[in-house]
Amino acid sequence: MKSLITFLLLLLVAGPGIAQQQTTGNWWRAQLHRTDGRNIVFNFEWITEKGKPVWYIRNAGERLRVTDIQVNGDSMIVQMPLFESQFRIKKEDQGARLAGVWIKGGAVKTQVIPFTAEKGGERFPGSAVALRNINGR
Repeated sequence: MKSLITFLLLLLVAGPGIAQQQTTGNWWRAQLHRTDGRNIVFNFEWITEKGKPVWYIRNAGERLRVTDIQVNGDSMIVQMPLFESQFRIKKEDQGARLAGVWIKGGAVKTQVIPFTAEKGGERFPGSAVALRNINGR
């Protein structure tokens, strides 16, 4: 449980302005879908280094490098370097969407949380334009 909390905090803590940053190119908007509806949203960059897939999960100014990624056709297993967890994912919509689960083993119980990711997108998309300006004092 402590590892899950650490993982969730790592994903939720973001510096000022991170929520407004537009992600493009190799960036993905990912979500862990909790049963209570309070999804955990994060971004990661998916690149190729020396012919192998690598993820960089963004956390404010930090980037968590993930290199243990096994690809088999349209399926992937992404072993996290921390948290003793992994993603088991399948590519959908010609590779523009990922769906699967995040699995966290534990001494008492294994946690399985549904996971999705889409190419591009903001971490927290903005809504309509503000009706009032609340800047200043």
